Amino acid sequence: MLFNSFQFLLIFLPIALVGWHLASLHLGRQVALHWLLVCSLVFYSCWHAPHVLLLGTVVLANYFLCRGIASARGAARKWWLGSAVTANLLVLGWYKYAGFLFENLPLPRWVEMFHVPAALPLGVSFFTFQLVAFAVDVYRGFPAERRPGIFALVVSFFPHLIAGPILHPRKFLTQFDQHPMQGLRSAEISLGLTWFIIGLFKKVGIADGVGQWAGEVFDVAPGTALTFLDAWTAALAYTFQLYFDFSGYSDMAIGLGWMFGLRIPFNFDSPYKATSIVDFWRRWHMTLSQLLRDYVYIPLGGNRLGPTRRYTNLMLTMLIGGFWHGAGWTFIVWGGLHGAALVVAHLWGSRRSGQAGDESTAPSWWRREAGWLATFLFIVATWVVFRSDSLTRAGEMLKAMAGMNGVELPQSYVGLLRNLGLGWLPVLAHSDAPWLIFRGISQWLTLAALLAIVKYLPNSQELMRQVEPSGQPWTRRLLWRPSLVWSLLISAGLAISLLRMVKSSEFLYFQF
Repeated sequence: MLFNSFQFLLIFLPIALVGWHLASLHLGRQVALHWLLVCSLVFYSCWHAPHVLLLGTVVLANYFLCRGIASARGAARKWWLGSAVTANLLVLGWYKYAGFLFENLPLPRWVEMFHVPAALPLGVSFFTFQLVAFAVDVYRGFPAERRPGIFALVVSFFPHLIAGPILHPRKFLTQFDQHPMQGLRSAEISLGLTWFIIGLFKKVGIADGVGQWAGEVFDVAPGTALTFLDAWTAALAYTFQLYFDFSGYSDMAIGLGWMFGLRIPFNFDSPYKATSIVDFWRRWHMTLSQLLRDYVYIPLGGNRLGPTRRYTNLMLTMLIGGFWHGAGWTFIVWGGLHGAALVVAHLWGSRRSGQAGDESTAPSWWRREAGWLATFLFIVATWVVFRSDSLTRAGEMLKAMAGMNGVELPQSYVGLLRNLGLGWLPVLAHSDAPWLIFRGISQWLTLAALLAIVKYLPNSQELMRQVEPSGQPWTRRLLWRPSLVWSLLISAGLAISLLRMVKSSEFLYFQF
């Protein structure tokens, strides 16, 4: 059951909301929260019912392991923590990485008797990572949750369960105790629906459309010679598809949280506006970046042990982050490329700050734009590695993008270049359209429009910032207001989305 399906919109969500409202008003906090738990398990069972047993077993085991960590003393606490981390990594490793390890490691023959699971449990990367974070927090002194139902709800709350944002258990758990049981409230429903429709339009109205261009090139038979135009069209299409698909899911999850009166954290802050790779990782998949920092980079030593160890820890963290995304060499190489880029960026930043001394000046306009262009091109190139099913296919794509297969343009385009005085450019003219997906200038206008949107327009959280007394990051000026203009815009976005929901498509991060 997908967020972008009529089954979810017309059946599941109304029942969940009405049940939540009635339980909150008439049956009390605990019943209402357990209703959410039941809804979450039903939602998960719609994908593959047997995996609910796996989810329940993992959650229950972690509940007792966290209780063990909290009650133990001395060295026993480390034993309990090690058991919790090991148990979660074994679950993740068996379901996600066993096949990869069997193929790439010289394991003994008797290992072949083990059957590698064919189906990857949805969300396994997210809920196991969340449970590891919970165990570490309890080890550091955060009280272990004594209510098994609430513990299970923190992990399985259906808006974020499948593809995030990754909820920080310690921060999210406090909301259940502080939540006012007042049923459905019009302000929260209005905000939640607006968030949800923005995300739905991102997914259905934008991501699914450009995603077709990407798939037709990335999934072509190995060895097929790719043209310059096809390669760049597909690479840019996937760059925008991934952003609008994943940020769309995150927006829908945030909107669903608002409908139930709960705050799910932001996951994106206009990452394609980043002017450096460091800036990019502050903006992209923010909840993952925070957990990698808090539970991988800092425990490895962070930047406390000198520059060499700092850069080693940074590289290891990004390699782990890449491998977390998927069991394949492309993900490992992708993580390594980003790790190397972060190391270079920090080295360059240290060198520049050392030369500047105490004087700090804002970079000039052209430096910012140059930084943005270099960062964006690097991101596009590394997304090619991320999306490709093999390093060979990634190499073929990057080779074509670099013009190593020649730069071919339609005859009319070459004539236009000559009229503009650019006939000296090394391009070849073709009149027989040798391209897989390149259809003409309309595609590039679409991609240019999407680039303008992600670079210059406000993002979802900038539009939907809400003023609250809690002091949370989203408590800033709200651009959204209940008004006729907003109602028309949101209604138009919903109408377009519903018309395009003829066939529901999965979210890209479901496979991770």
